[in-house]
Parts: sequence; C-alpha cells; structure tokens
Amino acid sequence: MQNTGCGNAMLISALDSDDTGTLSILNGLFKLTNYMAQAAFGDASGSNGTEGSGSHVPAVGTGAAPGSEECLAKSGLRKH
Repeated sequence: MQNTGCGNAMLISALDSDDTGTLSILNGLFKLTNYMAQAAFGDASGSNGTEGSGSHVPAVGTGAAPGSEECLAKSGLRKH
C-alpha cells in the first residue's frame, strides 16, 4: 500500500491473538537456503535458488513502496 497523495493517512490493521507479530513474506522466504526451498517448493533446477535473490527486497520498515523519497522531498521532510 502507498499513500500516493503525500498527505496524512491512517492505517488500521487487525491482528489475531495467537501471533500478534508480522512477517514480510519475501524477506522470510529469501532467508531460506536452497536446500530448504527445494524441500518446501520442489526442484528448483535451472534457477539460482533463493540465496542472494532477496538482496533487492527492501528491509521491513524501510519504505518498500517506491515514491516515498519523492514525497519527503516535496514536503520538505527528510529521514534522519
């Protein structure tokens, strides 16, 4: 999700009581070794597997949606 208007926004989320944490699926998936990925998803022949593939996925909480830097520049705000 992304606030494309660069204005104030509200996010409401509901979490169950069993596990109140969150997980970025891609970040978790790319931490698997090739052996574990093959066991879970089948043969990955012809691919590079998961190791190193997640290097282009932004870390959790770093603004994974493109455009956030543009919005900060427009509003005069900067991350410190």
